Amino acid sequence: MRKINSNIKLVVLGIATVLSIISCDALLKTQQTQNKGPKGPKSNPTSETSSPASVQGVGGTVSFTADLSATSPVQEGLLGFNSAFSFTLGIDKEKEILDLSKQLTPRVLRFPGGTLANYFHPKGPGYGLKEGEVKGQGVMYKELQKQAALSSNALDDYIEYSKTVKHKCLYVANIITGTPDDVIYAINKIKASGTEVIGVELGNELYFNEYRTLFPNVQTYINKAKMFAGPIRKAFPEIKIGVIAAKLAGEAGGTVGTGAFADEWNTGLGKETFYDAFIVHTYVKDDNCAEMAESDLQKGFDCEYDLLSPIFYQLSSRLFDPFKKYYGNKKMWFTEWNVKTPKTVRNTFIHASFVTEALMDMNDFNQKNNNVLENSSFHNFISQGRGYGTIVESLPNKPNLSGNKLTSTTSSFYAFRFLADILNGGGKNVNQTITRSSTLDARSFNGRLFYNPSTKKLYLWFVNRSGGPVKIESLGNIVYANATVKYLKADKLYSHTGITGIDNIDVNELMKLENKPFTNNTIDGPLSIGLVEFSL
Repeated sequence: MRKINSNIKLVVLGIATVLSIISCDALLKTQQTQNKGPKGPKSNPTSETSSPASVQGVGGTVSFTADLSATSPVQEGLLGFNSAFSFTLGIDKEKEILDLSKQLTPRVLRFPGGTLANYFHPKGPGYGLKEGEVKGQGVMYKELQKQAALSSNALDDYIEYSKTVKHKCLYVANIITGTPDDVIYAINKIKASGTEVIGVELGNELYFNEYRTLFPNVQTYINKAKMFAGPIRKAFPEIKIGVIAAKLAGEAGGTVGTGAFADEWNTGLGKETFYDAFIVHTYVKDDNCAEMAESDLQKGFDCEYDLLSPIFYQLSSRLFDPFKKYYGNKKMWFTEWNVKTPKTVRNTFIHASFVTEALMDMNDFNQKNNNVLENSSFHNFISQGRGYGTIVESLPNKPNLSGNKLTSTTSSFYAFRFLADILNGGGKNVNQTITRSSTLDARSFNGRLFYNPSTKKLYLWFVNRSGGPVKIESLGNIVYANATVKYLKADKLYSHTGITGIDNIDVNELMKLENKPFTNNTIDGPLSIGLVEFSL
C-alpha cells in the first residue's frame, strides 16, 4: 500500500465525521402542530434580502399523492461520477477515503476521466502520459511532471480502489495515441479484479477545435472509431460502445459559429450502426451571473436562481429532442455534467439545489422515456482543485462544513448523498402528484417520492428554495407512524460549506447539516435540500 500524504488523512477524518451525522436514521413519532412562520434573514452588507424577489420568503404548503402499488427501479447509472485525476495521490489506498466512498456509494465511475483519457496509457507511472503527446496541453503537461514520483499506474490504483468500493466502470478509450490492444488490456485487468465494465467511450470531446487537425470531419472520426469498436466488440460482446455526439450550438462548450460542423458531425454519425449509445456533455454556463456577483452579491445570485432553478426542466426539449433527430432511439449517456463556470456557484446552496434538481429531472425523464438516459457522470468526483469536485481542498484558515483544515465535502456532495440514501434504502420510483399552495411554484419547491415495498419506507427527496418553511399538508391516503428528516440548510442562496470563488462572501454564511425528527410535518426554511424518511 503506497503511503499517502498525511494531509489527506487529516482531510478524510473530518469528512467521515460529517457523514456520520447525516447517515443516522433514527425514527421518532411525528407530532401534528401548527406550521411555524419563516425565519428572518441574516443581515448582509450587499443586500437587504436573502433570496430573489421571485421567492418572496414566505414558504407555503404542499400535498402529495402516490401510487405505492406500482413501483419502478431508479436507473442506478444516474449516480455516477467522472473520476479525472482521482487516482494519482494514493487516496484510493486509504481506509478513510474508502469509507467515504462507500457512504457516497457511486454506482458508476468513469475512468480514466475526460480529456485525460485522450492521452492515457495503461502502462507506465501515473496516467502513462508521454511528453511528446501532452507538451503544450496545460493541465496534462503539469500532470506529466508529477509522474516521476509515482511508481504505479493509475489503472492499478483504480483496481485496488474498486476491490473495496463496488461499482461499475465506464471506460474511456484513448483512440488518438492509444491502440485497441491497450483498451483490451485495461478492460481485461479491470474485469479480472471483479469490476464490471458496462461501456466504452470512443474518445472524449474530439469534435472540439483543438482536435480539428486529427478529425477535420465526422468521417475521420467514424473511421478511427470503427478501428477500435471492431476489436473491442469481438473481445467483449457484452460491453456497450458509445460514440461522441457533437455539442449543439447554444450549449456551453458548443461548437463555435453557426453549428454547421455539429450538424454535419451528428448527421453522419447518426447514420452509423456500429455503436449502442451516443455521448453528450452538458454544462450550464453562468458567465453573466458570475460577473454580477463580483460587484453585487445578491444581484448575482438572483441571476443564478433564475438561470439554474429551471434549467433541467427543459431536459427533453433542450437536449433529447434535438439529438433524437440524429440518433433516433439509441441510448443516451451524459458522461459529464455540471455548471460550466462554477467559480461563483461552487459549493453554495444554489449549486446544491441545482444538482438535486438535475438528478430529479433526469430520473423523471427516464420514467417517461423508458430509461433512455442510461448513464450520467457528474464532473467531478475527488479533486485537488476547488472547481468541480464533490470532495475538494479547503482554503487555508477558512471554515468549512466538515470542520477539517484541508479538505471539504462540497454542497453538491450532499445532493448525491441523499440520493444514495434512497437507493441504499431500496427506494423505487412511484407515480406521484404534487399540489402547491399559491405561494409556491415548481422553482421554489420541488420533491420526489420513492417507496420500498419490502421495508414499507417512503422517501421524500426535496429542494426548498422558497425562503420559508414548507408544510406537508397531506400524503393522500398514506398514513405514517413516524419520520425523520436530514437536510442541508442555508440562510441565503450564496451560503456555503466553506469554499467559494467569491472573496466577499461573509464566512459566517455557512450551511448547516440537520438530522432530526420530522415534526409539525414541516420542512424548515428558509432554504434547504434533503430527505424525509417515513415509516408507514
